[in-house]
Amino acid sequence: MECKTYGDKIMGFLDFLKTKPKNKNRNIDSALVNYDGEIEIKTDFSNKEIMLFFEDLRIPENIRNLLWFADGKYQNYNPDENKQVLFENELFRIELSFDTEPSLLYSNLPIKPNSTIDSCESIGYFPSYESLAPEQRWIYLNWLTNILQPVDIGYVFIFYYGLERHLLYGNYKESVDTILLLREHHKNNSFHSYSFNAVLLASLLHKDKDTFEKVLKSSHDIRLSNIGLIAKYLMKINLTPEEIIALSSAAGFKNKRYIKNYPDIFHETLSSQLKSIFGTASFPFYNLNTKFEIKDMLIFANTSLSSNT
Repeated sequence: MECKTYGDKIMGFLDFLKTKPKNKNRNIDSALVNYDGEIEIKTDFSNKEIMLFFEDLRIPENIRNLLWFADGKYQNYNPDENKQVLFENELFRIELSFDTEPSLLYSNLPIKPNSTIDSCESIGYFPSYESLAPEQRWIYLNWLTNILQPVDIGYVFIFYYGLERHLLYGNYKESVDTILLLREHHKNNSFHSYSFNAVLLASLLHKDKDTFEKVLKSSHDIRLSNIGLIAKYLMKINLTPEEIIALSSAAGFKNKRYIKNYPDIFHETLSSQLKSIFGTASFPFYNLNTKFEIKDMLIFANTSLSSNT
């Protein structure tokens, strides 16, 4: 799907409002005012008028429930709760300290519709809602009405930052489902890498095998990341023949001529040997006396999630 200019989108987006009955004194938080068959939109939104997007412009409730609000009717963010969260198991220890959330929505920041702004225009690396220009905030809030529509990946990341926070504390299951949906419709290597590892780690921390396996199936890459391998080890999930072959180099298997020249025969033979030894065509590698190398890993894209591991 191609990304069209934002002017085309906004006109279609406001079409449904034209069918409303006339009311010469209509006033919705002073954002849409006094129209006679025409809709008059102020060039700047401010104060609590951001709520228009959630009450009159139909941002879905399931999306609203995954957003972080600094103030107003839907306020759900308390900076005093940015405390350390500890996760610990036999292999690693994670301490997370939360700084100000970059996806945080503020009701006093201006919003300005502008039909000349292209929603596909890059907004740069590590954006935040607060750092956006008023026109860009309009694009972002409109995109939230349908998160499947094409947009610059920076806007997707702003929303995704808040989803990462939910992975750790908040609406975990809903966040996972939304991230998987975003991965289907927004193709970007950086986004896919961050989201893949973040959901794998979250499923491990929540001891959620079903989500872990769902995420693995959603990836077309059979190679396990380091966090994926650790998660399988801790949750006692066998390695598949495909994963063993993909890990052959890391395991010190240097002569890969047979794998390259006869992949089907190699896979069939490996599966047969595994079934003969372990009773199933997979490898319970978690029974090995294994030592993992200590290594720092960047998992979360959200810059407010500082971690010590």
